[in-house]
Amino acid sequence: MTNIIKLYPGYYLPVITGKKRSTIRKGLKNYRLGDATLDFDDRVLEIYITALISKPYGLLDTEDAIEDGFESLGDLQSIIKSIYPDIDDSNEMTIVFFRLRNEEYLPFCSYSKSKLVVEEEEVA
Repeated sequence: MTNIIKLYPGYYLPVITGKKRSTIRKGLKNYRLGDATLDFDDRVLEIYITALISKPYGLLDTEDAIEDGFESLGDLQSIIKSIYPDIDDSNEMTIVFFRLRNEEYLPFCSYSKSKLVVEEEEVA
């Protein structure tokens, strides 16, 4: 059975442009590495889960925030606390790293603070 991971519809653009490369879930999750589906309520994306890491909420860092599409650890913590109001530093979190299944066919995308930069990348 394919893993289905629900995401807020507002995360669709950060996922398809490559800004969001992970999602963080409360608790220890048993997602299988490999094919999965991101469900945004109004649309879905086929992804490939590349890694799973667990760590306590209190040990999440800036790198985790950036992989999850946030500018700072504070921004990530604010969102997590709005979803899980009872979270504390000892709660285990699962970080699910992924890539789009058809990523090799997409242009290279990166964000600057003021605009999205898209560069065509040659595929050999």
